Amino acid sequence: MRRGVGLLGLSAIALAACSLFTDLGGFQGGEDEAPVPPVEAGTTTDAPLANETGTDVAIAPAFKPRFKRTVVITNVAATTLSAGHTVCMVVSSVLGNVNVRPDLGDVRFFGPNGSERDRAIDRVSSSTMEVCFRLERPIASNGNDAYEVRYGDPAATPPTNDPSLLFAFYDGFDGTAIAPKWSVQGTVNVAGGVLVLPKGAETVVRTLAANDGVPAVASLELRVRVQDPSSASFGTSGYFYWFGFQRKDDFFATSPWTLFIARDPNIIAAEQQIESFEPDAGTCAEVCSMGFGAQTADFRIYRIDRNGGTTTFRLEGEQYTANADNGDLGIVLRSSLVTSDVEVDWVRARPLVLPEPTVVFGSETPL
Repeated sequence: MRRGVGLLGLSAIALAACSLFTDLGGFQGGEDEAPVPPVEAGTTTDAPLANETGTDVAIAPAFKPRFKRTVVITNVAATTLSAGHTVCMVVSSVLGNVNVRPDLGDVRFFGPNGSERDRAIDRVSSSTMEVCFRLERPIASNGNDAYEVRYGDPAATPPTNDPSLLFAFYDGFDGTAIAPKWSVQGTVNVAGGVLVLPKGAETVVRTLAANDGVPAVASLELRVRVQDPSSASFGTSGYFYWFGFQRKDDFFATSPWTLFIARDPNIIAAEQQIESFEPDAGTCAEVCSMGFGAQTADFRIYRIDRNGGTTTFRLEGEQYTANADNGDLGIVLRSSLVTSDVEVDWVRARPLVLPEPTVVFGSETPL
C-alpha cells in the first residue's frame, strides 16, 4: 500500500470531539471523556522483539501539535505484554472534525518517557484507518500504561512509516516488483501499492515458512479485493481462489491448509484441513468449512489467528473458531479466475496475545 499520498482524500479521523473507536478483532474502543485508570506499568524484564530498535525515534523539530489525548493500554491477558508488542486500534472518521489532518500526517504517539513511538497506518475501509504502534515497556497481566497521541499541526511533515518495525511480517507491495520474500508460480503485477494476481491463469505466491518471520502463535491479516466474485474458475476444479496459510514450501493445492477460500462463485468461506498423508487423511480440523456468505467486489480485511491449539477466522465482525491449529505454515495467495483479477493491498502478521489489550482514549486537551 502506498503511504502518505495514498491516505489523502479520506474524511478527517476521529481524534477530536465525538471520536469513535470501533472494535476490530478484539481491540476495544474508547469514547471521549473516558475515565483514565491509574497507571501500573509492567515491571518484568521481557526481552524486546527481534525488530525492536531499543530506542525511540526522535521528535521531528518541525512538529507543532495543538492537541493531545491520553491513550491507556490495559493488558487483560494472563501473560505479560513484552516491550515492542504491537498495539493496533481502528479509527473512524467523523464529519466536522477540524483538528486532525485527513491523511493522519499529524498523528503521532509518545511513550511514558515522552519519546515518539514508531507507528504505522493502514486503510481498513474508505472511511476508517487502523493505527498501530509498539509498546515502550512491558505491561504485566491486569496492568496498564499511559501513552499520548498528539495531533493538530496542519503543516507537519508526516513521519516515515516503516511497518516492518511493527510487524513480524509485512508487505504493502510498494514499488514495481514483488519482494524476494515471496516465491511465485505464474506471473503477477505490482503497481500503485497493490499486488495483482491476474485473471486467465492459475497464479500462486507463497512464503518460505522457515524464513518469513511469522511466529507459531500469530495473527495474519490481509486486505484483498476480488474484482468480479461471479467469475468462473480457470481450469481448476474445487476452488476459485484462496489466501491464508498452507503447507510449507508447496505451490500445489495440498493440505494442510488454513484458508479463506471460494469454491463457488460469489461465496467466501473458511477451511482448515490437516496433513493429507496422516492416517485420517482428508479430514478437517474440527470444522472443515465455515461459511461467511456472499463475496463482494470491495477490499475486505481477512484475519486468521492461530493460537497454538485453536484457529479463529475473522471477517467484518463475524468469526468462526476451530478447536485445532495446523501450526507454522507458510503464507499463500492463490487465484485461478477467468474474468477477475485478485488484488492484495497489504499482508501483515504479528505475535498474538489473547485477549488483546484494551485501548481507551481520554478527552482532548489543548497544548
